[in-house]
Formats: sequence, C-alpha cells, structure tokens
Amino acid sequence: MYPGRIFTMAGEQYRYLENMEDGNHLIIRNHRITHISAAGQSIEGVVATWYRDLRQETRDIVAPVATEFVRGNHQVLFNQAEWVDGISGWILDGELRPDVAADITKVVSGGTKRAFGLSLADVQRLSGEGKAFPNMASRRAANPGVHHLRTPHVGNSMVAIGPDGELRNWIANGERLGNDAIRPALIIHQ
Repeated sequence: MYPGRIFTMAGEQYRYLENMEDGNHLIIRNHRITHISAAGQSIEGVVATWYRDLRQETRDIVAPVATEFVRGNHQVLFNQAEWVDGISGWILDGELRPDVAADITKVVSGGTKRAFGLSLADVQRLSGEGKAFPNMASRRAANPGVHHLRTPHVGNSMVAIGPDGELRNWIANGERLGNDAIRPALIIHQ
C-alpha cells in the first residue's frame, strides 16, 4: 500500500499514512468524528469510545502504543511562524521544540492497543512530496472542517488541521470539545 491511499476496512474508510516496518502500518480515519458534546467529553474519551465501537476484527490487528503520550506544548503562534516554501499552514520551517518533536507515535511493546489523535510532530513528518500528505489539501478529512491534533498550543488552544488542510491553533476549553472534531488514528499489524 502507498502513502495517502484511501481504503475501506471492516466498514470504515481510512487513509494509509506510513509503513512503520515489522508489519506495522499507521492509518487514520478518513472522516472526522463531529458534533462532539462539550458535556464532559475529552479528546481521549471520544477516541476511546470510537475504538471500543470498532469491529472486533479491526481491534484484533491494532498494535500497542504508549499508554499515555508525553505531549509537548507548541508555543509558536502560527500567524508568526516561518513556513516551508512560504506556504502558510503547510510545514513549519525549522525545528520543533524538543518536547513537541519527541511526540512521535510508534509501536510500544507492553503498551496499550488503542486509537489516538496524531501529534504535530507526526503531521510534520508525514507531510511533503512522496508522503501521506503530499500537499495541504490531502490533510483534509473526507468531511472537511477543523479537527484537533493531540498537541496543545498556547493558552487554551490545541494544534489543529483547518478546513483547507492547514496547520492552525484552535481554541478549546482545555481538552473539552464543543462543535469540534477529532480524526482517530491506529497502528495496525499485518
């Protein structure tokens, strides 16, 4: 399978992101989970519910990841950032802060089989020619709109993918969501 390919598995549509070697493959749900209630649901809670509701045949092939991600806090305001090729919202030019750059999703032996949101470091790494996201538009979900990444931003905001596929910050009440969305990812082992 090649990066960026859309496929269906067990009735759910996904985008193939990356061959992680040793039979592990990073994929993301092609549609956003929308209309998330602000009544006490966190990003992690929404993703956990989605994972629990997947067909057993899908959960059986999920590889373990970190039980808890150590997320950095992205401090650069996107409207003041430097961008690769001068394309605002595409790929940040320069190094991410070490704590943000370290939040790369990978298989963790002894971890937890679960779904997760991608990090800013994941999206940066997967964006560019020949990769899962060869252009900004390819980062959009099949039902376009804003969806959160797991990386916190300045204040009460989160790093997000905007409706045109651009990186941006999005105001959230900590990790509580209102009319926001999330796009769960999985590592599957085949």
